Amino acid sequence: MASLFTKMAMRRTKTPQKRPRRTRAPRPPAETPGIALADALADRVRAYGTQAQRLTRADGTPHEEAVHDFRVASRRLAAALQATTAVLPGGDAHRACKKLRKQVKRAFKRLGTLRDLEVIGALSDSFSTDTPALQDVAVTLAHEREELTVSALGRLRRRVLPKALRTLALVAPALDQELRLSPAAGPALAEMLSGELERVEHHVEALRPKRAQGFHALRLAMKKLRYTLEFLGALPGPHVRASQAIVKTARGFQDQLGLIQDHTVLLAHAKRLLSDPAALRPVREARGRLMEEVYGARPALVRMLRQGQALLTTLDGRPAAQPEA
Repeated sequence: MASLFTKMAMRRTKTPQKRPRRTRAPRPPAETPGIALADALADRVRAYGTQAQRLTRADGTPHEEAVHDFRVASRRLAAALQATTAVLPGGDAHRACKKLRKQVKRAFKRLGTLRDLEVIGALSDSFSTDTPALQDVAVTLAHEREELTVSALGRLRRRVLPKALRTLALVAPALDQELRLSPAAGPALAEMLSGELERVEHHVEALRPKRAQGFHALRLAMKKLRYTLEFLGALPGPHVRASQAIVKTARGFQDQLGLIQDHTVLLAHAKRLLSDPAALRPVREARGRLMEEVYGARPALVRMLRQGQALLTTLDGRPAAQPEA
């Protein structure tokens, strides 16, 4: 029987076995901007198709949520198609993309009035306690909404939406292929985003505390900027975090501007249905407070625009002019 010292000596002289060398998994190929945009466009195409089928297959009148989700999916697809048009050079794909975007916009615009009647009907209910006359307005708007739903959705289901879906099925594969082969998308997207920022800046400068029309114009420009930035967030690069920050700010202002627009639309319909202008004073006062709040927050809008101008530098690689405070 070997002694303890002999066993220790045998352990020292034993040839150590080499551990197998760890090999790293090969890195996936770098995702090009064209591939990233093609994947993002495909996601929006699928979402649009899903919501369109949900809207057309609904028995009778669809739920308000289905109409809202379809409008959101439509706006996101329209923003993606605008970016695709900016990236693709002139040609068949470029023209087809513009045609498809026009059809998509035509489909969701028909539901705008329907959405307004739904929202302001609920808003008039909230004022009916202080202003009983608005309760009758809410009932009338509910009837008008039912009639509009039948006519608007009927035409949308029969003609507008099937045409848009057919065009989408024909055009989407070609757009996907063209985008994946696109070598450099940054400069074209930066130019497009610069136009969106300039539009928002113009409406911020033109904003007046008691002019509701200016707040509505700013809301539309803010909404378009937000959906554009959400699509550009799919593009790989250091601009993604800045895009998310701007989108967050834009969404907050968009909500406030949307409330102002809801009050404006309610006032327009109530004037048509009520003979006593004094009954609308609570609605006017509430809208005035909202407009003052947004008008006082203009410095935050200016900071958001500066973030957007800095974002152009990372997309295009060239310095952009800073908007004046």
